[in-house]
Amino acid sequence: MEAVVNMSPNIAINEPMVGMLDEPWGLMIARTVRGGKYNESHPENPEKAKYWYTKYRLEAVVELENLVDHAMKPELFARIHQPVLNLYYYKNEKSRIPRLRFPPSSICMKSWGRPGKEARRGHSGRGRACNRL
Repeated sequence: MEAVVNMSPNIAINEPMVGMLDEPWGLMIARTVRGGKYNESHPENPEKAKYWYTKYRLEAVVELENLVDHAMKPELFARIHQPVLNLYYYKNEKSRIPRLRFPPSSICMKSWGRPGKEARRGHSGRGRACNRL
């Protein structure tokens, strides 16, 4: 593998009780809290609904948290020695994606196994891109 490219990597879900989803009864609790089988959002700006899913099954949230909890480990990132490019949208706290913790790359970049290589960050007015060379 020559390089790693991450498009909007999900390193951590921005919900205080999300860790409970990974327990055997997590799906039942999520259904009770949400009042059904779906996680549904109603964006303030109707334009967002054109580009983002606003309704999805809670099983997807449970499986995503399971992946994040069990796969996103420092020992995994330490095995990455190729160049890494992370692309994600982050303009400011007000306009960020509220469901994800940011900046995601800073959480895993410290663990990447390329000693002596500095991470570089680029920024444009539309968002932020971060890469590791």
